[in-house]
Order: sequence, then C-alpha cells, then structure tokens
Amino acid sequence: SGVGAPGSRIRFAPLYGTRSADYILMGDDSSVQVWQNGGPKPSGGDWYWFPGGQIASGVGVDGTRIQFADLNADGRADYLDVDPQTGSTRAWINFG
Repeated sequence: SGVGAPGSRIRFAPLYGTRSADYILMGDDSSVQVWQNGGPKPSGGDWYWFPGGQIASGVGVDGTRIQFADLNADGRADYLDVDPQTGSTRAWINFG
C-alpha cells in the first residue's frame, strides 16, 4: 500500500542477499529506509514487508542521485552516488 511518499522517492533492489527486491524509501538527503521483502502472503493479494529502519544516513547529496546495483556479485545491491552531470560514481559496498 506504500508509505505515503511520492513514487519518485521509492526504489526496489535486493539489499539482503535473498534475491528478492526490497522496498526502499529515499530521503531528500540521500538517507535510506528499507522494508525487507518477505514474499507473498499465502492468502494472496498482498506481500509481507518487514521494516528494517534507516540503513544509510545519507552522503550529503540529493536523494535523486542515489542508485542501487550489485557491484561485487554477492547478491546484495550496493549504494551508489551517481553525478547527473558527469556520470562519475561513488560506491559504498553493502556488507549486509
């Protein structure tokens, strides 16, 4: 049902190494809150989402710059700050 934030602030990426996409809320300050994907409910029509709280405090840039990708093939998406002008990228590896 969402968390009441605009869709532009929502991302999906596998952060916990389960290969399931987790629900990510980006703060304007590049902070990150997450809800872990628990899979579909047996009755259907909905999914289990487990709150994980804030997992990143931000890196001093606009949250729209943040992307997620698994850079080291460990099954967990890493946190990337991509400069919109130059494409240069800073990365923080997700060690779980």
